[in-house]
Amino acid sequence: MNGFICDYPSHDVTRDFFFNAGDSFGITKWGIVVLFVGAFCVFIFSLVWKMSIWARGRDFPLPGFREGRFRSVVKSVFFPKDFLKEWYPGLVQLLFVWGFFGLALCIAAAFVQEYITSVFFGYRFLDGHLYMAWSLVSALCSVLLLSGVGLAVFRRTKLRPSRLDTTVQDIAALVIVSVAALSGLLVNALRIAISDYPGFESWSFASWLLS
Repeated sequence: MNGFICDYPSHDVTRDFFFNAGDSFGITKWGIVVLFVGAFCVFIFSLVWKMSIWARGRDFPLPGFREGRFRSVVKSVFFPKDFLKEWYPGLVQLLFVWGFFGLALCIAAAFVQEYITSVFFGYRFLDGHLYMAWSLVSALCSVLLLSGVGLAVFRRTKLRPSRLDTTVQDIAALVIVSVAALSGLLVNALRIAISDYPGFESWSFASWLLS
């Protein structure tokens, strides 16, 4: 892609995705792969285990994949009916799901570039206008996720509906999610500041403000 964006050649409109992990493809970057694969394996194992429990229900047998059931699950997750009945818990779920899902896709795109296309093909696609759009979406999803965490904490600590049991595990999960999202924003903010605030990084508005 030719041309200039914010006085930078378009191919320079990107970032060092391993700003805090060093330049060489060393133990830190491979450690990220090990952690990612480990977490994914735990997720798959937990999902299979849960499905084996659900399959025991006599009134709701699971002989195999059913398209209608899959659509129902996706609809209930991404467009919860609770939002129509009770706006507060519905809004919390929407912020959580859309923020987390969108952020996961953004991280996956960066992962594919840094570990697959750039390593095996020497090709980086997150640059220029696509990188700016990626920055905007990732920043927006981080803000949505953190907003959902804030509303969830307020509901569990201040509103305290009688039907909602709040355990240490619940609070720990919210803390872990918020720390993960905040750490990403803060590291990126530090990178922007050290890079002398290139204009195209303003699309990553949350980190830009923090920087």
